[in-house]
Amino acid sequence: MTIPYHATAVLQQADGLASQGDLSGVYDQIRNLALADFCNLHIDPLAKFPNLAKILPQMPADDVQMKWVGDSGKPLMMRTCNLARLFDTISYKVTGSGLEGKNILDYGCGYGRLLRIMNYYSPVDRVHGVDPMQVSLDHCTKGNIPNELKLISTRPESLPLKENHYDFAFAFSVFSHTPAPVTASVLKGLRPYMSDNSVFVATIRSVEWVSVRDGKWPEETCKRMRDNFYADGYAFETFNNDDSLEEQDYGDTIMSVEYVDALARKVGWKVAEVDRDLTEPFQIAVGFVPN
Repeated sequence: MTIPYHATAVLQQADGLASQGDLSGVYDQIRNLALADFCNLHIDPLAKFPNLAKILPQMPADDVQMKWVGDSGKPLMMRTCNLARLFDTISYKVTGSGLEGKNILDYGCGYGRLLRIMNYYSPVDRVHGVDPMQVSLDHCTKGNIPNELKLISTRPESLPLKENHYDFAFAFSVFSHTPAPVTASVLKGLRPYMSDNSVFVATIRSVEWVSVRDGKWPEETCKRMRDNFYADGYAFETFNNDDSLEEQDYGDTIMSVEYVDALARKVGWKVAEVDRDLTEPFQIAVGFVPN
């Protein structure tokens, strides 16, 4: 990465603070960067700023990124940067303020792809991550993610979090893999921990996504998903690619906005905003607010 000239002074100061182990000071400095430059710090070797390179989170190996997301490196970071902007925009549109200074929760944080970028908006101790797979949290810890992390149940009745605390939460590519009972459980389980003026953004996939499986899945499976979607607004096909998840709790899901809104209204939420980014063509961002 070429460091923009105007960013050099910021990085020099951040590197000095990093040499003193001042993590809070480092983030105070690098939040002065443009979001794109902040994101690039996480994939750049930062040879000129060795202390900063040591203190910032490290990305996992490409094969880990590919397993969790299906992409890696700079192309994935560009998508990640766009998603962070999308979340900030949705927060602003729904509440009148963006993510800056808010208590943020990454629900289903994986290896910390988006979690680390949320530190651009808020202090590290106000950005938390939860995941139902210990291996995900292990990758976060190994990668030097500085945020608080918690292991949760796939179908949470309660969460190890502070109630009425979070102003913004997001679940990227979670509801695109959970069946309706699990989706409803997550919506219900999360609600007590969100503030009254909060936003929860979850991504879902619509029927267009099935085209990705055409020619790869049996024709009757693709037809069944489409037929179920057009009839009910929802379809789910189970699979299990990780021993830590129950087979019936994980697979490929498509659902309409109307369907997930109906689920949400039963447990204290309603859909207030729908948006998306072209770098994630099959992920629809749905913004829920307390109902």
